[in-house]
Amino acid sequence: MSKPSKEFEYRMQGMIYALNIAKKDGVDGLEADIRKRGFTRAPLKFSQKEIDEFIEFMSKNLYVTSQTVWFMALNTTFGFGKKRLNRLKESFDKLTREVMDFDYLGNHYATLEDYAVYLNDRYGMGIDVERTSMCQESSTADKTQKKMANVDELIRALKENGFGSAAEFIEKKI
Repeated sequence: MSKPSKEFEYRMQGMIYALNIAKKDGVDGLEADIRKRGFTRAPLKFSQKEIDEFIEFMSKNLYVTSQTVWFMALNTTFGFGKKRLNRLKESFDKLTREVMDFDYLGNHYATLEDYAVYLNDRYGMGIDVERTSMCQESSTADKTQKKMANVDELIRALKENGFGSAAEFIEKKI
């Protein structure tokens, strides 16, 4: 037999890597890794932690850059001063938290895709919804935090919506 080609070696490394993820995190974990690596174009030599750190670093850079450019445009073009810029920052931060944080059932309050679809439908902004959705999926929030429900809030919601027996059942389990 001849010496294996580099292409063969790379394929074998990829298959072994995929097998290890599937064993550890199941098919869902493998699919998530494929999506993240496909979106970031991260080679196998980078660990999941390194990819998450890179995404976090780039997200912070994007946040600061976006704010700086938007605030400057609003100030120079539309005359926004300190008061309106601070109101905008509060709103920007609130909307950012809504797509990153989880509600009491472990779901996002809103998604970037929700925002993009709304703005496209209402104002014809031409935002790339597919890319926006990929950005949401690649966020570290979904991958590093397990989707956990806030039990107290869940019990309260069950009681308020006529599911008292379900609420009592959960209360007995905790």
